[in-house]
Amino acid sequence: MKLVKVTSEQLNELMGWFNSEAELRIWSGPFFNYPFDKQSFKTDLNLDTLNSYALVNDEGRILGFGQYYLREGRCHLGRLVIAPSERGKSLA
Repeated sequence: MKLVKVTSEQLNELMGWFNSEAELRIWSGPFFNYPFDKQSFKTDLNLDTLNSYALVNDEGRILGFGQYYLREGRCHLGRLVIAPSERGKSLA
């Protein structure tokens, strides 16, 4: 496994991990658009300004996603999520 910069294809898969507004709100917070499309999802993630990474397996399949940012002199992890099919497998 390794962390890589998130790609457009991985973003498409990530969007499929949220099947309801409630699921999205728990993960993203209150300011994400729902329903979303690829552009609004990318914009709401602040992909152009936040460090965003995908956890991928040896075959390149996305297993997880997360972001980090600096605030008040500290590094914060945010929007951490594991693929639904991989939950409970000690990846977090």
